[in-house]
Amino acid sequence: MSEIETREIIITGLKNAHAMESQALSIMKPQLSRIENYPEIAAKLDQNIRKTEGQIVRIEEVLDSLNEDHWSLKDMALSLTGSMGILCSTTR
Repeated sequence: MSEIETREIIITGLKNAHAMESQALSIMKPQLSRIENYPEIAAKLDQNIRKTEGQIVRIEEVLDSLNEDHWSLKDMALSLTGSMGILCSTTR
C-alpha cells in the first residue's frame, strides 16, 4: 500500500469519526431539555456532550494538521438524520 493510499484511509476514517461524533451531538443536545426533571441523568448527558465536543475538536485539529477539511456531506446527512430521529420520537 502506498503512502498516499494510507493517508487517504486515515483521512477517510477521521472524517467518518467526525461525522459520527457530530451526529451523536445532534441526538444528545435536544435530549437535555426533555430530561430536565432527572438532574442526575441530565448531568451525565451533559458530561457526555462535553466529552463528544472535545473529541470533535481533537479530530478537527488532526485533520487541520493534515490540511484537510473536516466538514463533509456525510456530516450534514448524519446530523439531519439524527435531528429527524429526535423529531419523530417527540411527536409520538
